Order: sequence, then structure tokens, then C-alpha cells
Amino acid sequence: MSQDTPGQEFTKIREIFSDVATQDVLSSAGDSLEEQIPSIEEDSVHRALRSFDDRIVDQNLIGLCRKDFTHENYADASRRATQYLSQRVYEQCKDELSARESEKAKQKGSKPGVLKDGTALMQQVFALDNPVLMVPETLKTQNDQSQQLGYGNLMQGVIGAFRNPRSHDVFYQDDPLQAILIIELVQHLLEVLSSSHLISLK
Repeated sequence: MSQDTPGQEFTKIREIFSDVATQDVLSSAGDSLEEQIPSIEEDSVHRALRSFDDRIVDQNLIGLCRKDFTHENYADASRRATQYLSQRVYEQCKDELSARESEKAKQKGSKPGVLKDGTALMQQVFALDNPVLMVPETLKTQNDQSQQLGYGNLMQGVIGAFRNPRSHDVFYQDDPLQAILIIELVQHLLEVLSSSHLISLK
């Protein structure tokens, strides 16, 4: 059996060390990649939260929705915002709605009915005929009527398209951008609600 020359032995030793070094590099790269995966996910959460903080300024919405963003529960954040809008409309109008329902029942000689909720509530409150809340100062012009009708439709749309699906489906999912856009729309509608005029029929 022939023995390797010193040159051949040196070549083999160099190949062995080269293989070991390559394995170390690959192992190190794998460890580095594994370390980067959670940081990438963490960065996406931070970006979503930063976007929320930049665009949502209503303190009530921040209190209701921001915690869900920190836990990546984006559909829950959307749901809370839309439910809050519905609640605000109801609270702002319930006394006038109750008074109208009582007057109607009195005329019919019956008991007052249950106040409406959801899209039916929005339709009643922002109606063109006998509205409970009026967005413009008057409904005399076509532009005024268009604004009233448009915001009424937006209010109904938020309830029908956003609140109801997320309230009825516990597995509903939103991505961060979807949630922020919904909450931003609710934020605008809350501003409109705050400046709307309550119309009393008394």
C-alpha cells in the first residue's frame, strides 16, 4: 500500500479544514437567518403600530383599538371602532328617538316599540324626511340633501360592511392596513357626528 507524499498529505489536510470552515459558515448563516425571522415579524408589528399612532388621533378610538394592534388582533380593532360609532349615534339620539316612538304609540293607542339598531338606526337617524340628526345646516338645497344622504349611506355601510361581519364571525381576519382604513373612516364619521344638529319634533 503506497503512502502519500508530504505534498499529498498537506492537500488532504487543507481540504478537511476547508470543509469544516464551510460547515461553520453555513451553520452561522443559518443561525443568523433564524435570528432575523422574529425580528422581521417584530418590525412589521412595530410598523403597523407606528402607522396607527400617526393616523388615529381620536382618544376614544386609541383607548379602544390600540391594544388590539399591539397583539395583532386587527379585526377586533376594526370591530371595536365600528361598534363604538354605532353606540355614539344611539347615545346621541336615544332621547329624541324615544320621544318620537312614544308620540307615535300615543297616536295609535299602543305601547312604544323597541328602538332601532344597526343599519335601520342609521337609516332613520340620517333620513331626508324627519331626520333625527342633520349633517348640513339645512336640507333646502340639493347639495345639502346629497350630503345628508351620503353620510347616512356611509354610516349604514360601516355597520353593514364592517361591524356586522366581524361581530358575527369570530374567525374574521383583517390585515393592519385594512384595520387602519376602517378605523380612520370611523374617526371621520365621529367628527361628522359631533358637528351634526339634533332635530327635535317637540
